Amino acid sequence: MTWAERFGDLAVNVMLVALNLIRIFTLLLRIATERIDELVTALSERSEGGIRQSDTRTGSWISLPASVLWG
Repeated sequence: MTWAERFGDLAVNVMLVALNLIRIFTLLLRIATERIDELVTALSERSEGGIRQSDTRTGSWISLPASVLWG
């Protein structure tokens, strides 16, 4: 095997690795953009209820974390 054949094989392998890395990167980018699109769509579909006053009862501080988590 000559040096030209070895160099050609190396160049082919380097290009295949580079193409696969680009493919993996674009796949991850596509997944990220789809997630962001789903998030924006979900946020835009919700109705705007406005700011509501929270309960001022003495035991309301217990239910406050649940209210925040449920939105």
